Parts: sequence; structure tokens; C-alpha cells
Amino acid sequence: MSDGQSTAGEPPEEVLQMLSDEGVPLVTVGVGTTDGPRNVAISELEVSPVVFVQDTNQMTVHIESRGMQAETATLLIEKRRNGGPWQEFVREEIVLNLEGQLQPRTFDFSETKNGKLEFRAKIIDTGPEISEDDNLASAEVRVIRQRLNVLFIAGSTFPEVQFLRNTFLRDRQINLSSWLMAADKTYEHPGDLPIRRLPVTQEELNDYDCVILYDPDPTLWPINFPELLTSFVTKAGGGLVYIAGEMQTARMFDRQSDPSLSWLNLLPVIREPGLFRSQVQIRLSARSPWKLDVTEQGFQDSIFTFSNDRQTNEQTLNNLPGMFWHFPVTKAKPGATVLAVHADPRMRNEYGQEVLIASQRVGPGWSIFIGFDSTYRWRYLDEQFFDGFWARVVDRAGRSKQLGGNYPFRLSTVQATYQPGSQAKIMARFLDDSQMEPGLQTLYGEVERGDDQPIPLTLSPGNKAGEFSTTFPVSQPGTYFVRVWLGDESAGATVKAATLPIKVEFPNKELENPALDEAFLQMMAVSTGGRTYQISDANEIPNAFKIKQVSRFLEERQEIWDAPIFYILIFGLLVAEWILRKWCRLL
Repeated sequence: MSDGQSTAGEPPEEVLQMLSDEGVPLVTVGVGTTDGPRNVAISELEVSPVVFVQDTNQMTVHIESRGMQAETATLLIEKRRNGGPWQEFVREEIVLNLEGQLQPRTFDFSETKNGKLEFRAKIIDTGPEISEDDNLASAEVRVIRQRLNVLFIAGSTFPEVQFLRNTFLRDRQINLSSWLMAADKTYEHPGDLPIRRLPVTQEELNDYDCVILYDPDPTLWPINFPELLTSFVTKAGGGLVYIAGEMQTARMFDRQSDPSLSWLNLLPVIREPGLFRSQVQIRLSARSPWKLDVTEQGFQDSIFTFSNDRQTNEQTLNNLPGMFWHFPVTKAKPGATVLAVHADPRMRNEYGQEVLIASQRVGPGWSIFIGFDSTYRWRYLDEQFFDGFWARVVDRAGRSKQLGGNYPFRLSTVQATYQPGSQAKIMARFLDDSQMEPGLQTLYGEVERGDDQPIPLTLSPGNKAGEFSTTFPVSQPGTYFVRVWLGDESAGATVKAATLPIKVEFPNKELENPALDEAFLQMMAVSTGGRTYQISDANEIPNAFKIKQVSRFLEERQEIWDAPIFYILIFGLLVAEWILRKWCRLL
């Protein structure tokens, strides 16, 4: 009784030859179906565990099927709020894909109130299948209000500082803690969450979502604050916004090789040693205000979205009052997004116009550099332009930390498992396009197995917006760990990375081709003089075995020359001869 598929033991051809030589007929009974076992399953219901009120979020249902290609089924998603009754959220007819391929289905959802959401996804109307136990998956989501904790550290007083502090205090979406480094010890630092000192432990700093530095003096920081700041961005996913000033910024960058200033590597710009501006250049640039030259990536970025209408937004940007002073840098880092450059054609170098605003992901965190300190002048046009810009900057920088310090993308594969010798495909998909930098063209990562040397990976944009992918060979069985991060290629050694395990195992031949091979069973039976039956013909199977009486002679031979009875007999004869001779007096 078999499905006609050979998975172990001797090759069927050798067994058939042996049966034919011995004249033993083989009777076969086909078990199984020609289509193989049917089954559809939901492997995962993927959704962020924490989302914001009013945000558009996404959930993805990963479906895999076998033996049901091109057939239809119904996907039903239900949700309930705070333990209430289940309500239908999505009902959609789907067409099942090829065997072994994951089939993702993505849906948007948005909530107006905070609370706990529960989702459950079902596959129904599938017809007969092996099991329906794997047709259900569920997930929980916590909906929170977006109120970010911001730590604002200013090295000295300046109009930019005063206006920024007041803006953050008015914003009901921000809890502000401020620290003026130039103030005396009795100064009461204003804020929604007032502080009397800067954080000195990682736990204290990680209570914030975004740190804004205006021209700080690092010599007045706690001794471990640079280390805390680096871990805050690269591990906890916090946001860092640096505003250049005229007192401390140049001094810091001139000695950026100092280990205590290693946190400057978090910024998305590079200032090479020896870069300077002559007094003539400074005076020329300070005679009249120069405006920002917003790049195409800047127009696409949400922080420069003053209006949803592109033409109106461009007009607003063109009308923004300019700046008299800026801090020159050499260029933006590889992978960084340049949002604005200096409009003065004289303010340029071999890499182009000098960068004024740039942003970059550093691991799960975000870093923004602003090379001038006069955005307060935008208030002369309209106070809302200044307030709105900084609200979006804080939201951009601190959102990732508020969501738990996770990356804004999810890693996935097109198959649940892979076989040794195949090519594995890894995909990174951004859940929210607004969390992806407009200039992002590459994601970096690595894959490792056991103690093997990690293999570097480069993920390139795919066919869909917000999707990056790459392939790599998997030659040995085991679990491969993929790490992917945001930032430059070398950032993986210091930042927390998004990870995904991939299983590579030898194929299970019982499941690789489980369909009934009737032709092979028929060939096996015919070649030995037997017959093939179906399960429905079970009553006829005994007739295939012929019963008759046969005669057979069994012959058994045993050698006795070395048997014990032989030696006993000889010994007895010798004794009898001796007694006879004794009796006849022949001795």
C-alpha cells in the first residue's frame, strides 16, 4: 500500500528486478490523491504592537498554501476594542499562490481613540483540507496618544533658544525638559517636566524620546553623557537634533577626534579637518539674509510640508526669511538625506552647495543636523510656520523611540523555510512611507550561521515603494540570522539591528511530493505479474494471492566423524576387545 513515491530504502528498480527473478508477483494498492494533500494556513498576523492615535497603520496577513494553487478562499479579519464584541473589519476573496510561497495581504487601519485593539484573521470557504487548526491567527495592538518627551539642552542664550522653548511649552503634544548650560545654579529651568540636573544614567536619558542640542558645551556635561547619548540613539531608537551655534560648534568639530566627542559621529554630516571660511566670505554672507535652497528630497519630506498643496508649499518655502550665519560642513554622510543647502552660489565646495539641513537614520534612531540658528525669523512670516516646522522635526526624530525603539520596517522572506544549496531572499518593507527618508537608496546588513564569518548584505529598492530586498546563498542546513540596519555600512558594529532567523533544512521527502503516482504503481505491478487495486476495491484484493498445495523434499545432512557418539563407540569397542581377550586368556 503506497502513494508510489519512494523516500527511503533500496531503489524501487532493484526491488522489482529481484521480485521478477524470484517469480514473486507484486500487488499494489494506491493510497492518496493525485493532487496531494490540500492545506492553507496563516503563518503570521504582522502588526506593530504600539501605534499612535489618528495615524494610518498597516497590518499584514501572511498566507501559505499547498495543493490549492489558483483556487479561491475568503480572508476574514475581525477586530475588537478593549475586550468588547468582535466586529468584521475586512472580508476579501483571495486567490491562492504557488506551493511554498508566502502570500502577504496588507491592510490599513486608523484609530481615533487610545486603548487596546485585538485582531484575528481567518481563512474560510477553502473546501476540504488537511487541518483547519492553522487557519487562524491573532495579534494585539496598543493605541496611544502621541505626546513626546523632549530634552532641550542649550549652551547659551539666543533668540532661537527662547522661541524654541516657548514653542515646545505651548505644544500639547510635547512634554518639555529644558537645560540652559550658561545659567547659574539657582536658575529654575522651565519645562513641563522640570529638571535640576542632566541625566546621569541610561534609564534617565531613555525616559526621553528626543534630545535637542543647541550649540552645547560638552565640557559641562556629566562625564558619561556622551556615551549615554550614543546608546540613546543607536540602541534605544531615540532622536537627536543638533542646531549649530556660533560659540561652541566650530570648537567641537575642530577637535572631533577627541574620544569625548565621539557622539558627533551620530550627525549626518562630515566636516573635514582644515575646513575654514575667510573673513571676507563671512562678511559677504552676513551683509544680507540668504534663503534655504530646499532639495527635491526636502520637498518630499514631511518636516517641510507647510501645505498639502505642492504649489502652495513651494511658495511658502520661497517666502521664508533667510539666515545671516551658518556653520559650514564638507558634505553629508553616505546614506544621509540632504533636505536643504545654502542658496548663495559662493557657499559651495567640491561636493556642491554647503549643506544646511540633513537627516539620517542611525540604527533605529534618527539624527537631524541644522546648520544655522535663525529659524525664529520664520515667525515674521507666520508664527505657525515656525511652530509647525519644529513640531514635525520633533515628531520625526522622536517617533521611533515612542514606538518602542523599533525599526520602521519589517523583515520577511518569501518562503517559510529553505533547502541547502538554494538562494534565500530577504525583504525589508517600511510600514509607513513617512518614516522612510526620501533619499534612502540602500539598506545594509549581514547574515551569519553559527560561528561562521558574517556575510555582508546590501538591500536595494524593490518593485514596490518602501520595499528593499536582496538574495544570498544558503549552502548548509541550520538557522541563519539576518541583521539589517539603517545608516552606513559600518554602523552595524555599534547600532541595534533588526533581526530575522531563517531556517534551512533538508527537504522532507514525504511532504515534498505527496501526490499519488498511479502510473508508477501500475508499472511495478505489471513488471512482476501482479495487479493494481484501489482502496475501493479492497474486497477483491485477497483474490490476487493464489493458494495451492505443493510437494517439497527437505534433505538434511550432518557429518558424524567428529561427533562425540563416534568417539564413545570406538572407546566401547576397544574395552569390549580387551575384556574378550582377557576372558579367552589370549593376553
